[in-house]
Amino acid sequence: AGRFWIDGPIDNILMFSFFAAALRRSLQSLGGKVNVAGSAWLATVLFGAVLEIGKLGFEGRFPNANNVALAAFGALVGVTLVPMIVGSAPVRSHPMRALLVLALVLVTHAGLTPFEFRLTDAAIADKVAGIEWLPFTMYYHADPKEAVFDLSQKLLRYGLLGFSVAGLSAGKRWMPLAVGLAIGAILETAQLLTVARITSVTDVLISGIGGLLGGVVYAWYCGWRNSAALTSS
Repeated sequence: AGRFWIDGPIDNILMFSFFAAALRRSLQSLGGKVNVAGSAWLATVLFGAVLEIGKLGFEGRFPNANNVALAAFGALVGVTLVPMIVGSAPVRSHPMRALLVLALVLVTHAGLTPFEFRLTDAAIADKVAGIEWLPFTMYYHADPKEAVFDLSQKLLRYGLLGFSVAGLSAGKRWMPLAVGLAIGAILETAQLLTVARITSVTDVLISGIGGLLGGVVYAWYCGWRNSAALTSS
């Protein structure tokens, strides 16, 4: 499917900003007099540079200095803006709701980019005729590496959605699966109005599986947290 030219840079910035924010928080928990923001930023930039150098060992991949620059900018966002957002009153008061909003933004962006719509009856009829009804048809003849990457990205996004839904659903274990399927179905239906996207039953199934996995991870996290609390008490 087509993408905005800005989608790639935004993906890199988001990835490195989250990485830097998590690293900053980890360094803070260790204490000490180290400049946690500066250290997290530098470590993230070095990590981005190592990733680019590592491409020399892979066929068809080439180092790109622009990616290191994006890593530096993303790391800066991660050590400055992200902690401010996380520490804001609305997010601190409703962390799971904030996580749900983030997950919805991510899955909506991924599902509808590049946001080119064609609303004529003929175009919509063509899109309906092109629906992939047979599950996983898109992966049958795809390059295995690209298929695994595409699948993992979708599972991660909907896993985040399922994790947040599980945190808000008060123990209703079926809710992450149901919400994942519902959001996936809504976005796939909306793709009938787009130019570049192909509506697929496969993506609806993946959204449900991702939501379910996110719910499982949340249950594991709660068990681990409760076990740690009992151990420390």
